[in-house]
Amino acid sequence: MARVRARLPGQTLVCAWCSREFAIAARGRIPKWCSQSCRQRAWEQRRAAQSGLPAVEVVQQVVEVERIVSRKVVERVEVAAPLGRRDWPAVLAELVDQLERGRVYDRDLVDLATALRGVLKALERRPAYQRLMRRPTRLWR
Repeated sequence: MARVRARLPGQTLVCAWCSREFAIAARGRIPKWCSQSCRQRAWEQRRAAQSGLPAVEVVQQVVEVERIVSRKVVERVEVAAPLGRRDWPAVLAELVDQLERGRVYDRDLVDLATALRGVLKALERRPAYQRLMRRPTRLWR
């Protein structure tokens, strides 16, 4: 997570609408206007400019921030690897165990059955599975 840099205390900006000087907060977005009413007036002026009237010019302003450069931060992030071919039997055995123990909500059973039907249909389309089903003693030990 990126560290938010704090601005220097006591910094001020000039409102892009009324040119009044105002203090900025130590955190958050850098405001362009001193108040909601100045922001609204600037919006109305920009909108009017689309009709050919002169618009207000908003100037970007530079704000200094404090930044710690002497500290090195190392963050460890664990990334879940996709399941491999050898992982599926263990995952399905865990599913069986959770179903038998009643650890799966009843409301999820229909979705689970639909997904398992899809798995069985995909298996039945495989020629190797069809050959194994002819010899059930080899498949079901």
